[in-house]
Amino acid sequence: MTETDKDIDLLISKYADGTLTPVEAIGLAEWVERSRQNAVRFRRTLRAIEDKGTTTSDAVSFWQRLSQERQPSQRTVGRFAAMAAAMKRAGGAMLSAAAVGAVVCVSVIAAYLFAEYGGASSHSASLKPVADERLAETVYKAPCGERLTVVLPDSTKVVLNSEAKLTLDGSFGTSDRRVKLDGEAYFDVAKNPAKPFAVECGDKEYIVRGTSFNIVSYATDRYSVVTLHTGCLEAHIREDVIMLNPGDELRVDDWLGQISKRTVNLSDSIEWIESNSLSFTEYPLKLVANRLAHKYNVKINIHCSIENILYDGRIDNESLEETLRLLTVTSPVPLAVTEFDGEYYVSKRETVKKRK
Repeated sequence: MTETDKDIDLLISKYADGTLTPVEAIGLAEWVERSRQNAVRFRRTLRAIEDKGTTTSDAVSFWQRLSQERQPSQRTVGRFAAMAAAMKRAGGAMLSAAAVGAVVCVSVIAAYLFAEYGGASSHSASLKPVADERLAETVYKAPCGERLTVVLPDSTKVVLNSEAKLTLDGSFGTSDRRVKLDGEAYFDVAKNPAKPFAVECGDKEYIVRGTSFNIVSYATDRYSVVTLHTGCLEAHIREDVIMLNPGDELRVDDWLGQISKRTVNLSDSIEWIESNSLSFTEYPLKLVANRLAHKYNVKINIHCSIENILYDGRIDNESLEETLRLLTVTSPVPLAVTEFDGEYYVSKRETVKKRK
């Protein structure tokens, strides 16, 4: 069966007002069970209908009764599945009452959600199942030019740099502690030996327990950097697994497939938190350009011939123009900066030999 968005919305609407036929109930239950995304959509659409106040008292009453039941056993789940299969074979001819169809639908949906997401406690009278709540993502994003400090449900503290985005899965803190990061953030992870904390950055994953570290990993960049301050960190970079100790910094070039680890000055990685400054010690110019691009919200291109030259320096609260000027005069090699159509291009400056 291939359902259009319109078909599904109609079935959810009919479920909400208690007018589903048994056959439609089975079809809706099968669709919800098919994928997690479908279950999320079911919850959101149903909630939108609730907000309009169009659900019937019968539907509310059923959810209230369902909320008082404990997590169904595997036998209960199997019984619902068998009931649905039998009704499907019978084509729904033996049961014509819409209310029965709605009950079967919700039973199958509830059994699926409980089995898939680990049980539930009570629901409110406004049709907000706890199992559905666990499907929702929580997203934190720092405004442009500002930092955002958040405390996660497990007491982990995170500081997000400008425009960094942190996403928590709906199951965070229950079955695992897993987040997704796009941008730069400093983590101070609460200890929980039973549930390691994992940070996903594209195809990279960092697993920790009670640990503090800084990550720079933008989805739009080819480079990423993680600096471990305390504890231990296990980095999964494609097929490689690298263990970091305090003071270690891991630098990854996705384009070239290069991974390097070195001991660094830890204070450099958190200057952006303490003083909104950037400090670099033996930092490749390609990474310096990345950090400056995000700080000033511009595009800075480094010529390939100089991108791996190591740079030492510090940028405080200078303007972009002054920062680029400082970069050209403090770099180990003379640099030239050209602006074109809003983007900046940094290359090696050719020196003119004096005639004798």
